[in-house]
Amino acid sequence: MNRSAHPITMHLQEIWRYPAKSMAGEKLTGIQLTTLGLKGDRQILVQSSTGRILTARTHHKLLGLKATIGPDGDVFIDSLPW
Repeated sequence: MNRSAHPITMHLQEIWRYPAKSMAGEKLTGIQLTTLGLKGDRQILVQSSTGRILTARTHHKLLGLKATIGPDGDVFIDSLPW
């Protein structure tokens, strides 16, 4: 079967970016796609004092925090600078 004769069509309903792993993200109207994925997605993560990465699987309250990226590229957690 010749795939070029039957192109695949995809429609996006929403685009969401999650600047901090395991935290709530932000809905976007557009985003730059890089070879590593969405620009600014999962830029930061939370580590324990021992260096262990903390996720919402074991620390559910992380999901109650909202991460966004400001116009200058800085990450904010609940409107406070990271």
